[in-house]
Amino acid sequence: MTHHGFSWPRLDVERLRASASRAALTVMLSLASVAATAGTVQGSPPPSVSAFFTVDPQDKRVYQYDGAGLLAGSFALIAGNDAAQGLAIHLGALHVLDSMDREIYEYDQSGTFQAVSRELRQAGGATLSTTAGALAIDGDVLWVVDRGQAKLFRYSLAAAFAGGIPLNAAQEIVLDPANASAEGLTIDAVYLYVLDQGDRQLYRYRRDGTGSVVASRILTQVDGSSTGAPSGAALAGGSVFVVDASRDKTFTYDLASLFGGAGNLPATSEFGLDPTNGSAEDVAVLEAPTGTTTTTSTMTTTSSTPASSSTTSTTTATTATTATAQSMSTSTTTTTLPPGVSAFFTVDPQDKRVYEYDAAGLGSFHLLAGNDTAQGLTIHLGALHILDRRNRKIYEYDQSGTFQAVSGELRRAAGTTLSTRAGALAIDDDDLWVVDRGRGKLLRYSLAAAFAGSAPLDAAQEIVLDPANARAEGLTIDAVYLYVLDQIDRRLYRYQRDGTGSVVASRVMAQVDGGGLGAPYGAALAGGSVFVVDASRDKIFTYDLANLFSGTGNLPAISEFRLDPANGNARDVAVVAAE
Repeated sequence: MTHHGFSWPRLDVERLRASASRAALTVMLSLASVAATAGTVQGSPPPSVSAFFTVDPQDKRVYQYDGAGLLAGSFALIAGNDAAQGLAIHLGALHVLDSMDREIYEYDQSGTFQAVSRELRQAGGATLSTTAGALAIDGDVLWVVDRGQAKLFRYSLAAAFAGGIPLNAAQEIVLDPANASAEGLTIDAVYLYVLDQGDRQLYRYRRDGTGSVVASRILTQVDGSSTGAPSGAALAGGSVFVVDASRDKTFTYDLASLFGGAGNLPATSEFGLDPTNGSAEDVAVLEAPTGTTTTTSTMTTTSSTPASSSTTSTTTATTATTATAQSMSTSTTTTTLPPGVSAFFTVDPQDKRVYEYDAAGLGSFHLLAGNDTAQGLTIHLGALHILDRRNRKIYEYDQSGTFQAVSGELRRAAGTTLSTRAGALAIDDDDLWVVDRGRGKLLRYSLAAAFAGSAPLDAAQEIVLDPANARAEGLTIDAVYLYVLDQIDRRLYRYQRDGTGSVVASRVMAQVDGGGLGAPYGAALAGGSVFVVDASRDKIFTYDLANLFSGTGNLPAISEFRLDPANGNARDVAVVAAE
């Protein structure tokens, strides 16, 4: 098949349809057996610690170790949390700082996504750099260290997770010039401790910004040799825990000794990280309840990821693994589609696949190489159109997964680039609309022009998003309106396509039982119903469009459709209406 002068090979499409149930991939990690091979342990972590967590941006996972430093499991970060850098634990929840979008993603300890914060900014409203690399939390106080801006920033944690517009810092502290390679951050009641990767020291700052900055002794390994690339720090029970991405270890130091005495300070203990956790960037520590003793046990982890990314460690010779599922298979998901729907399609950027649900079962196909950050999905004249947020192009596939064509790069009206938060698209005849949360705009293009040649295409029209619609993620369309899904508000914002009139917000969308949505990402309109896919609840919810924009109070979904466990990070949905 030839398009635009190039010959494109047909994809090797996997479509497996059957009626058999798909068992969830279950990985059982026996900590007693892991102890022999998971890593070298010298000394013993303090008994006050019941668990360690590390974040690894290379494989986009959080790893958990027990109090003895033995691997207990891991989970994959959701799509969008692609540049995870900082990690902290607060009130039992894990908070992961993304250095690209300057937002914090909250997960429970089992890996279930909970919420995402507003974008964090400097006190004057300017953006943080992409080297904002660590965070620390104490009560409602959230601190972030930004090496690129050479500052510490303070925010209200509650405000960060309330609403969608960017949040400006309430306080700034300029880093000491010697602290030029700030990578890690931890906190106590009086001080902030900034880990410097180059100096291998902690720099101590008063939280109120007064007084002198004090540098600690140099941190070394247990044997006195140099640490490699210390990148994260956590404080618990009078000890500082430092993760080293080069040595693949976590070291323990006595805090008082770090700031007393002279000379290098060897670690009191160290444990080796699992080999799969080869690029740990930060560490969080869970303190053991007072009066309890940490013991090893067996942990069972149910993974919604394909077997190729399971939590099993390659160093664990006796790990027991039950894997009855294939990489693609049928699902226990019901195939009872809502009335008026003959098929759902979802796009999952984590495993780079499109999933199809219809009366025949579950099918999927792999996206073309280059379409690596698929975000938006729509269907037009029977073809699937997928927006890639990194290269700002649209990839067209037929419903069996055969690649058809790729558009030119989409740009703003003045020729400047879209942001990497351009996350959804909608098509009606020749009108192609894209919502770009980073630019705060809706942009219209000619669909035919987008696919006529490879040159970048400037938008023909722009509509500024309402300030309340600051977390725009999904987009759908009818003859008169554009409907923009806001992930934080859990509402649709209705805009007239000609850019006139007032913006109208829908009622808040809820689950069938009235419970809150988790992370609604995509929306589609068909036959008077709106279909919303939720990447946290792993469901597609159905709402009556007329009811969304009439009446008051939250609106429970009419129905909900559960996605297959393999489809664990659905970012958008497209609907084929029944004939």
